[in-house]
Amino acid sequence: MGALTAWHTRGEDRWQQAELGTPGDTLLHHIARTLVGSRQPLTRTAIVEHLGEAVPGAGHTARMAAVLDVLTAHAMFVDVTGRGHWQVGRLCGP
Repeated sequence: MGALTAWHTRGEDRWQQAELGTPGDTLLHHIARTLVGSRQPLTRTAIVEHLGEAVPGAGHTARMAAVLDVLTAHAMFVDVTGRGHWQVGRLCGP
């Protein structure tokens, strides 16, 4: 019975962390938090400047490419202007 209780407690702890949105340390998490916290869509340049050393890569071009890879790999990031101004989701429309 003790093992079952411990298993249940671990499950509740994990569920609570997921509900609270325990922040991750990946580039995806950093970009998402940056965009969600911004009042306006951001360019890749602004994202790279804001995140600083959290973006991997040697040099500006590699860091910009790393951010673009994340932005284009996940449907939650939307280029709202068609010219590289990114936000999380759409406010309205398709």
